[in-house]
Amino acid sequence: MTLSTQILQRYLLHLRSMAEANRAFVEPTLLLWPEGAGEPVPCRAGALLSRSQQVLVTAGPGQGKTELLRWLAGRMAEVWLQQGGHAPVPFLLDLRYLRRGEGLAGLATRALAACNLQVGPEEVRQFLRTSPAFLFLDNLDLVGDTHALGEMAAGLAQPEGRAVASVVACREGSADAYQSHLKGHTRATLARWTDADIQDYVERSLPRERASWLLAHLQAQSALWDLVHSPLFLWAAVEACAKDGKASLAALTRSLVERALARLMGRLGEGPAVEGAGLPGAAGESLAPPAWLAQAAWSLRRSGRPSLSRGELTDLVAAQDGEGASQTLPAVLDAGILSFTQDRSGVRFVHEVVADFFAARALQDLAAQREDPVDALLSQPGWPQAWTGAMRLLAAEWPDVGHLLRLLLHRDASDAGVDLVAECLRGLQDDWDGAYVPPGLLGDSVPASTSYRLAQRLASWGLPRLAERFLEDALRHLDASPTRDPAPLCLADIPSEGAEAAPERVARALDRGILLHALGRLEEARREFQRAGAGARRLLAAARHREGLVLRDLHRSDDALAAFREALGWDQDRADSLCLAASLLNDMGEHAEAEALLREVQVPPPWHLDRLRELGRAYCGLRWPEMALDVLRKATAEAPGEARSHALLAQAWALGGRWDEAIESLKQALALEPDQAEWRLRLGQAYEAAGRPEEAAEAYRLALEGGTKDAALLFRLGRAYQRAGEPRKAAEALAEALRLAQEPDAAWYAALGAALEALGQVRSAAAAYQEAVERDAAVAAYHVALGRVQVALGDGEAARLSLQAAVELDPRSAEAHFRLGQVLEEAGDLEGALTHLQEAARLAPESAETHLARGRAALAAGKPQEAEAAFRQALALDPAALPARVGLARSLEASGSLGEAEACLREALEQAPHAPEVQMALGRVALRLGRYGEAAEHLSTALRSHAAEAEVYALLGQAHEALGAWEQALGCFRCALRLDPGDRTHARAVARLAFRLGRLHEAAEEARRALATGGDDPELLGILGEVAWREGDRDGALDLLGRAVERDPANPRLRVQKARLLREAGRPDEALAELEQALARTREDPEVYRERARLLRALGDLEAAA
Repeated sequence: MTLSTQILQRYLLHLRSMAEANRAFVEPTLLLWPEGAGEPVPCRAGALLSRSQQVLVTAGPGQGKTELLRWLAGRMAEVWLQQGGHAPVPFLLDLRYLRRGEGLAGLATRALAACNLQVGPEEVRQFLRTSPAFLFLDNLDLVGDTHALGEMAAGLAQPEGRAVASVVACREGSADAYQSHLKGHTRATLARWTDADIQDYVERSLPRERASWLLAHLQAQSALWDLVHSPLFLWAAVEACAKDGKASLAALTRSLVERALARLMGRLGEGPAVEGAGLPGAAGESLAPPAWLAQAAWSLRRSGRPSLSRGELTDLVAAQDGEGASQTLPAVLDAGILSFTQDRSGVRFVHEVVADFFAARALQDLAAQREDPVDALLSQPGWPQAWTGAMRLLAAEWPDVGHLLRLLLHRDASDAGVDLVAECLRGLQDDWDGAYVPPGLLGDSVPASTSYRLAQRLASWGLPRLAERFLEDALRHLDASPTRDPAPLCLADIPSEGAEAAPERVARALDRGILLHALGRLEEARREFQRAGAGARRLLAAARHREGLVLRDLHRSDDALAAFREALGWDQDRADSLCLAASLLNDMGEHAEAEALLREVQVPPPWHLDRLRELGRAYCGLRWPEMALDVLRKATAEAPGEARSHALLAQAWALGGRWDEAIESLKQALALEPDQAEWRLRLGQAYEAAGRPEEAAEAYRLALEGGTKDAALLFRLGRAYQRAGEPRKAAEALAEALRLAQEPDAAWYAALGAALEALGQVRSAAAAYQEAVERDAAVAAYHVALGRVQVALGDGEAARLSLQAAVELDPRSAEAHFRLGQVLEEAGDLEGALTHLQEAARLAPESAETHLARGRAALAAGKPQEAEAAFRQALALDPAALPARVGLARSLEASGSLGEAEACLREALEQAPHAPEVQMALGRVALRLGRYGEAAEHLSTALRSHAAEAEVYALLGQAHEALGAWEQALGCFRCALRLDPGDRTHARAVARLAFRLGRLHEAAEEARRALATGGDDPELLGILGEVAWREGDRDGALDLLGRAVERDPANPRLRVQKARLLREAGRPDEALAELEQALARTREDPEVYRERARLLRALGDLEAAA
């Protein structure tokens, strides 16, 4: 599924309207920087994308980066709309809204939703992967999450190696920090607007008189004229002039600064746009714009310096107290306005500037050793927002950051206080680059339990190394402290009264075990929990439970189960031990025991859902789908956001064969946790079971994305592709699976063989099937498949051996019997073929193809009645089967039922008027019925489609011979003999007709050629005898006829022919004897009587001749 044309059109119309909103936009010039050293090359914005498909645009705040991206995206949208979709699709995205885990596809989805276009992130992701797109990404420097930044960089590099076209905007001074994420992007800097650009913009935006007035006033003040070279301030000046009329220069300047700040706030989306004469204050009152901010900006512009020093900035802010800066700064901070100060890390937010100011005061208080120096920091206006910036300043300039953190924790050791310190440490981690954390940062005055909670919070935020350092500090503090921790870690496992009554050594051992477990030192943790087991009953239960957790992590399932059961023995109310024991039992396949453990138990939250899930797993393992569905539906209803519950519910649906419901449950689970490859595998299996191979293949493909290639998963993907009718993709996936697998199963080779066979690569398929047979020779299906391709390769003997092995392995395999019957029939073993085809028909009575093959074999074996029955069964199963109807007619013809055969063929002719096999069969029947003209007509029609079949020529030759058209008959038999040189029937016909036409030499040559192929043919010998007689070789002629009579003594025509030659040779007695022999064998041939009469007349016995 991908984005529809209608959705794209609506979105691109929106982009075009955004670009058209600023009609006075002046196309800027950019400076393109080469990769190595060198001078930048000027380039107009309109030609930018023709120079590079990946660009990083940098400029200062308010210099027009956003307007440039809107203009470029609008131009590309216009091209797409004009060309009817045959162009890249632009997406304009604001990176400050980028969230961890969603990537560029999720951000694009939300951009479409802002235009009331509801699509799913998977559709957008598929579109970006397969369709030409161009991403315009704004505010790169506002991405606050490094993980999200890494995901964005990965999204700009397609898996196929094709880079995504993109233009990324970033503030000057910050670009170097992001260059590693944007490899391959060409650096481009927005050039400052020239005097001509400013004049052009103003004249296009205002009436002539107003434009002249504004340009004159701006040029009169060098500071203002220098300031409006930034497009943001120029825009603000034009807006102020348009709204306020001919105001004084002072009023114009004030309004200019206010509107510029308002534009920045609206663009950031972190505060309301400012209208009127002032900024919104903390209580909603209108405050004057911060003059110190404009003063700082103008000072920088005049001096040409990149930034103010921290001291200069602090002095500047402190000097504004008289103007109410202490109230104005929080308002500016809340609105998120950009300052125009720069330092080594680029332009910074005002809240960072304010944080520096507050932190500087806090440092002064600390230096003065106030009684509670934290108050200096916490009491400042806007402190929560300024927290990160202040701590960065402290990390850079204050030698003992830990002192401030300890003071904070002593002031507030609650979860909120721990969260505050953890947030601070996360900010410091960025400055320390994650490479080094000072040991003992919190010292020995912070309890181990506080350090442990701090480490847990840091680990949950994806900072494992930092968490490990505080775990080590907690362990060191616990070992060094001679007194008991006032808040032991074991409080999380037992009631408070149990902790108070527990011996100190038990609590200390438990705490050490908890810390060692968190550090991954499992054996040491296990020993500590064993030591703790000597305490009170509940404490012992906690110790055994913790030991069970360690044993489980050590993959010692039996020992872990024993520990959890012992914990339950000490404390029957431990729901966690109960659920974990049931989970282990389910993992070990002991589902009945797990079900008995959970059935009648009621457990409190948060373990209630775990009980439902494990009980559902047990029911699934016991194959009780209805009971599993009952408890798992409750689990999903109570916690619809728990992905695992939906996955287990899918298992229950699948157990009951309800695959559509299983698919929906797996989809819900994956929507909550899309990175679960195992669930995608199960989704693919469900699609396969539901008969939806295309969707199964897509699920398997997604399961393979982003992870290591799994051979078993590739095999499933290949099999799904094969079932979906995509053999090429199937072959590629299966070949890769076999390459990765260490010990591939024979079934994998068989599946590869099937894919290759479907592609027509028969020889490669045979090699794959052969490998499958060698790996597992006990599977009949492999032998059948091998025999099938061996037939296609023309190796009938090898196919026979393979299929015989298949029949021996599985006598009930209908396909094996069917294929073997066909091979035996081709080899001439008609009885053997018929036996196996009969068995195949018995095993697969619903197969019309099998009955058809059985009928053909029976007909070839001379069993027309059996053939008739087989053909009728085939027609009953498939009335439209033309070969079965023609076969039925041939069997009726062979039985002598020519009328029924003709009627059957007439029906076939109505079904397929131009079918050559029907025309040929009708010609053969008409020939037998003596309708030679009709036979010749049918056979001629068949011949037009079957010109290369010897049988058609032979039958047509018979029809012409019967009609007396000997010349045409001879031509037909010659064609038949050319197509089938080994058929003596055709040779006899050619010799016979040539003899009749007086072409003795041709007749003799043809007869001799046929006799040379082996054996004496009586008819051919008779023809040679006649030719020899006419050529004067009487002895040779009589010898040849004598041999013919010896080969066929029952043929009266040969004896008549010999008697005639003996009579003409003057040997009447011998001639009479031959005729008596003929009469002794048949008295129905009139030719015998005619020749006898001629002989008796020659002997003078007229009475006997009469």
